Amino acid sequence: MSFMTLEPGAMRDAHWHPYGTELVYVESGELEWGLQAPGQAGDSTVFTAKQGQAVAVPEGWLHYAANTGTQTAHLIVLWEATDPKSIELAGMLSMLPKELVLASAGTMLDETTAGSLRGLKPSLISPVK
Repeated sequence: MSFMTLEPGAMRDAHWHPYGTELVYVESGELEWGLQAPGQAGDSTVFTAKQGQAVAVPEGWLHYAANTGTQTAHLIVLWEATDPKSIELAGMLSMLPKELVLASAGTMLDETTAGSLRGLKPSLISPVK
């Protein structure tokens, strides 16, 4: 179990947990959540979770949370695993050759953007852009 605070305009970067389901209770605030099923192109969803609601993130699902509200969000995070690990998307992309990222992203990325990912360090909480 852990506790997380997200200020307005901040987000928890996209990541996934390979060893366990995550349950997040929104103690206060309002968050936009994005979830993507592993290996299921198009099987993604974006929704809002408010105070008193909980979000269950299945093992292996890519997800992020962004505080789109006007007040600080306080979260209680629970995992079913004792050591769930967290794999950051930014960290994974930064290790890949630019050509592979471009081939995988299709029209979503241009060459300059794909090149800028090299050496990018993931952050736990960063400003929403």
